[in-house]
Amino acid sequence: MNSPRRCCFYLFGVTCLLLAFTALPAQADDDAASRRSAAEELLKTMRMEEMQARTVEQAKTMIAGMSNRSMQQYNLSPETVAEAKKTQAAMLDLIFRKLSWEAMKSEYIGIYADTFTESELKELTTFYRSPAGQKLLEKQPQLTAKIMEISQKRTMELMPEIQVMTTRRQALPITTPTPAILPTPSGGGK
Repeated sequence: MNSPRRCCFYLFGVTCLLLAFTALPAQADDDAASRRSAAEELLKTMRMEEMQARTVEQAKTMIAGMSNRSMQQYNLSPETVAEAKKTQAAMLDLIFRKLSWEAMKSEYIGIYADTFTESELKELTTFYRSPAGQKLLEKQPQLTAKIMEISQKRTMELMPEIQVMTTRRQALPITTPTPAILPTPSGGGK
């Protein structure tokens, strides 16, 4: 019953299946590339680079303000304040350089591409191009600034409580954990 014709059909079927399975990853890659492209277009439409730059500047201003208020409480010498500000500026530059748009763009695109379908990304892009979407983009920096202002105020209100907690923690004795002593096997196979 294993005729040559049947054998040819079988080989043809197996070949078609193999070709289909080897084509799937390429098709998935095309979908992923298409989604990444749609995500990048959305981020451009959202003016994400500009928004992130503004957010970084707002964060720097907020952190500097909190730091200045905190340093004023300790009656530090002008030299100590200058050195602290210099160190803080260097740390912030390092942090924000690592969080810059150039450093994070590919990851942002990946996050959006992984979170939304291509269709959803295109719908979001259409929304952000609409008058309502443009209004949201226009007002977003003011919203962010107000939210950061509230957050800063709440954080500063917590500072006395945090300082008390820190002082209490510093007053505790420092203990070094002792390594656990494991029982040793007793002699013989009892």
